[in-house]
Amino acid sequence: MASTHLSKKRILIIGKTGVGKSSIIRYMGGVDNNEKKPTISNKQRGETFENTLYKNEEFIFADTIGFGETNLGGRPSNIMIKNLIVFLVNNNEGFNLVIYVIDNDRIDTYVKNTYQVIDSILGPNIPKILVRTGDTAAVGELIPQDGLDEWKRENCTFMNGCRVSYANIDQMIQENKPEIHIKVAQENIEESNRKLQELISLHSNTDAQRLYDPKTLPDRLKQTVTLVYKLWKLDETTLRSTLCLALVVLKNTEKNIFVDSSTLYML
Repeated sequence: MASTHLSKKRILIIGKTGVGKSSIIRYMGGVDNNEKKPTISNKQRGETFENTLYKNEEFIFADTIGFGETNLGGRPSNIMIKNLIVFLVNNNEGFNLVIYVIDNDRIDTYVKNTYQVIDSILGPNIPKILVRTGDTAAVGELIPQDGLDEWKRENCTFMNGCRVSYANIDQMIQENKPEIHIKVAQENIEESNRKLQELISLHSNTDAQRLYDPKTLPDRLKQTVTLVYKLWKLDETTLRSTLCLALVVLKNTEKNIFVDSSTLYML
């Protein structure tokens, strides 16, 4: 029997543009509200904090754009701040698990910085796992503990991790790849799904953890935006003006949030 909406585990998927987030969701059967699967493409990097929800029989995936690009050096835009607020408001019911997606075995500065930002939004109590994409030689294998320990020394704690491979089957067919190659790619996808489902079941919180209390959202927003600006190394004047903008947008976005003038003066 299919799970009800309320019982589905909510999973936030984080990673740089092009690492394979959409491929994971697509091949795990995720569709949006229009029953469309995510498109597999080489999208441009984004700093907009956009997110789209996809669901299958068991999970609700939040696919993100911009959450993995927090050290590119560009100035955060008004659109980014607005979308960050929308993300907080629309996802207040929280998440059961966070998946960080990488495409190589190096300690990635993108992930390190994003980890800090996400922790400021979600808090430290939502489990996180690490997924290495594109590893056709070791599909389904766990990331060794010494690899996870190396990340932990960089203040990124993962409960577990695995290696997966999600080739673009449609593209392989269009390019007339040999049937044996397509068959191997499909087998890799099936094994990747099996291992990911296993880790999700093993490490997800039973209940999604809410992101904030409405009374504390302005403070949570201030904390997160301040951290983003610290990572971007921007000046305090710019930070203050952006925080004021953020709170004005917040008042217009979430009617249940009360932001008085004293909150602005405290920035």
